[in-house]
Amino acid sequence: MITPDFAEQEKSHQPEAEADFSSPEETETQQATENDLETETSAEMEMGDGIGSSERLVLKLVDQEESNGDDSKKTLKSNPRAVAIAVASLSIGLMVSALDGTIVATMIPTIARDLDGTDSYQWIGTGYLLSFTALTPVWGKLSDIFGRKHLLLIMMLLFTVASALCALPTSMGMLIGSRVIQGVAGGGLQSLSSVIMGEIVSPLERGKYNGILVTRWPVGVTTGVCSIMGPFVGGVITDHLSWRWGFWINIPDGLLALVAYILTLHLPRPHGTLRAQLACVDILGILLSSASILLVLLAFTWGGVTYPWASGQIFGALAAAACVFGSFVAWEMRAREPVVPLALFKNWNYVLTMVIAFVLGWSSIALTFFVPSYFQNVIGLSATDSGALTITITAFVMPTGITVGIITSKKGTYVIFPQVGFALVTIGIGLCALLDENSGKWLQVLLQAICGVAFGMIIGTVQLMAQINAPDDLIGPGTTVAAFVRSLGGVMGIAGFATILGNVLADRSASGFAQVAVDYKLSSNQLGLFSASQAAKLSKTQVDLSTIPPEALSALRAVVQRGYISGLHYAFISAIPVCVVGFLSALLLKHVPLRNTANVQLDKKKSHH
Repeated sequence: MITPDFAEQEKSHQPEAEADFSSPEETETQQATENDLETETSAEMEMGDGIGSSERLVLKLVDQEESNGDDSKKTLKSNPRAVAIAVASLSIGLMVSALDGTIVATMIPTIARDLDGTDSYQWIGTGYLLSFTALTPVWGKLSDIFGRKHLLLIMMLLFTVASALCALPTSMGMLIGSRVIQGVAGGGLQSLSSVIMGEIVSPLERGKYNGILVTRWPVGVTTGVCSIMGPFVGGVITDHLSWRWGFWINIPDGLLALVAYILTLHLPRPHGTLRAQLACVDILGILLSSASILLVLLAFTWGGVTYPWASGQIFGALAAAACVFGSFVAWEMRAREPVVPLALFKNWNYVLTMVIAFVLGWSSIALTFFVPSYFQNVIGLSATDSGALTITITAFVMPTGITVGIITSKKGTYVIFPQVGFALVTIGIGLCALLDENSGKWLQVLLQAICGVAFGMIIGTVQLMAQINAPDDLIGPGTTVAAFVRSLGGVMGIAGFATILGNVLADRSASGFAQVAVDYKLSSNQLGLFSASQAAKLSKTQVDLSTIPPEALSALRAVVQRGYISGLHYAFISAIPVCVVGFLSALLLKHVPLRNTANVQLDKKKSHH
């Protein structure tokens, strides 16, 4: 059993560990944290002597005693040079996922054509995002148990192997399976990188380092350059080489990152035996959370495409998702080592941050996938030209994110950025809804610039807010839950956009084709040939359209073009109210002072390799 003496020791160490807090606001925050910890300790005492709860408390006390025994560690200020080198190593690893995400989005039409995947090509992106999202909340807790560095090395190795598998498939099914594995590793890489940086860099300095490293969008210098080049490189690879090289190029980066992690990330060793560590894993919580996410995604993917929205299949999937999610919450309330500690959601600021993260994922990922669709299907550009034009949004995200990070580090101000950012992104997405075949270059550049500036203000700030509003001992789960919510927003955003676009395009095409057939006296066979030619854009089928008069052929193509314009118009319109929710949530945020001390000190002598 955990005795009251342990609780008293825990309380006695807390003030000393946070000795740098000097302002009244920080003092109040410290006191609240101490009270929460005392409450948690009492709860654990009542639960009994389970392996997870008791061992976690003892290990906390061991860590605190070690750090308190050395005066140089009281402030937990690591060597700036060691921190900079560690962050640079993390950025090398994130180059892999930054390149992969932007390159693959450009290659999807060509991949679908080469692998005869007309009916399933969307799962190249959706499968990756599903596995990425489903397991994202797991990594924070698992890294608490098994160690951050060990898991990061495993995830980078897995991502590298999965990239090779993605370059080798002979069928769409094989590629999708490999992308699912790659998504698991990609989610682990990005989540663990965020957790590690959140621990080795103080909140006040974190904005500055976000200029080097920010996950899930290229705000930082390294990932920014990669993502600016990604669409262009993807287009060049698609048009002039083979799409398989888009995956092969991940291999050298992955191997370089592995070496960098081993040499520079001197993080604390994990505690306890392997048996004790495994006993702390919330397996049921992982399964329930993954199942609920899968059911939601299936409902959004099927709705209006495979089944009507009002069908029993859609209602059944959503109802099952609600039941599984309810079971997940009930289980997490009683689990000894919950994969998602519900204590995180007692902080209203953290809840608001999760809403903002969801809206950010919805809007940013949707734009990443569907602005290229406009350039290719409405304007008629090649993959290379489309990739070059979509550089605009990334080019504005990067300098804005760096500037915001510097201002945050110098002034300690950050709440204003998501407020202004969501106001701008609402305007930018509204402008996207105005795009058509006659839109000028100025509008195409302006809307991307506005969205780029907006996302640059929001992305790094959301990560910072998630970490400072989570208790220090929950920074791992607090960070990965925020990443999970952001990814979930992206998955649902893509599914929602694709559903609206697909439904509108099908409706407009059916009525438009019928009218063209009447005007030009086309037979059903001729209409069937044209429909087959549209499918041939994503397959190897060659369709002879010589039997269709040129005027009728132009009219049919115009119908498809107008269908895409209408579909994208309604898809972008649907995102506006979602962005408004993000704006209102940002207005309700309360400022929390940023401290200048880190949670973990880089220590080569006590690190694990």
